[in-house]
Amino acid sequence: MMTLTAKTQLAWQLTLLLYAGLLLILAIDHTVMRLHFYWPVWLMQTLPLLLVLPGLLQHRARSGTWICFIILFHLLASIDNAATSGHFIFYGAMATLTLSLFTTSLLFVRWQRLQDSL
Repeated sequence: MMTLTAKTQLAWQLTLLLYAGLLLILAIDHTVMRLHFYWPVWLMQTLPLLLVLPGLLQHRARSGTWICFIILFHLLASIDNAATSGHFIFYGAMATLTLSLFTTSLLFVRWQRLQDSL
């Protein structure tokens, strides 16, 4: 059985890994999957994610909470793109990655707050 510290550490590591995956898939989306690269749209999608990175790297639960709010936009956009574009597999994978990030971030926040209260 894993300790609370081990669970928190694992959830934090998975959150960072999936966070990096989301940034990578957003870069692929805007450079490969779309006909034109619109850097203002790309910045609007990536800058909010980058704002919480310092707190996430410092194990702050509040940054994990903010990640959950921010990526809801990405989840809705990926589901919409999967349904309306011809790239169902790519955007389906993006939705799956986003849901995984949401789940691991929630677990990180829960376990980090429990650990902080001890």
